Amino acid sequence: MNELLPPKRILIVFAAGAAVFCACLAPSPGALLYFAALCLLFLIAWIDARTQEIYDLMSLALAVCGVLAIFVIPQVSLSERLAGAGIGSLPALAFSLLTRGGVGLGDVFLLAAAGLLLGWRGMLSALIIGCLLGGAFAALLLLTKRRSRKDSVPFAPPLCIGVAAALFLPPFF
Repeated sequence: MNELLPPKRILIVFAAGAAVFCACLAPSPGALLYFAALCLLFLIAWIDARTQEIYDLMSLALAVCGVLAIFVIPQVSLSERLAGAGIGSLPALAFSLLTRGGVGLGDVFLLAAAGLLLGWRGMLSALIIGCLLGGAFAALLLLTKRRSRKDSVPFAPPLCIGVAAALFLPPFF
């Protein structure tokens, strides 16, 4: 137990905090959907930070949240959600193919699912936030010599922070 906080305790604290936050929003279907999405985003980020893997089942569960959002949060249309899935995943897929794994397919599936949840405006905001945070984190790791240019850095944690922020912030566009 060399860790500052054991992973189970972190998850419990996060879930409790997210539950209180959603309860403050009023127990509505949208708040419950956001709670589920936030829990999934936290788990995806945590697992990727530890293992550099994103499980397809978790991205699928986030996509289910996106499909449910069509009915629960009708302010974002189906076409906007499908465009969000494309805006998030297609550039990542192209980058993955061009760099031969620089971005994994788990990141591509995560971005597609997040786009379904957010729509295209929210997805653009999430990408901007996530890429800025990811770039800053990678630069910090390089400057402190904790990683070299040849080492990989998990990208899901900053992406998940960007998606979580986009759930609550107004879109940039």
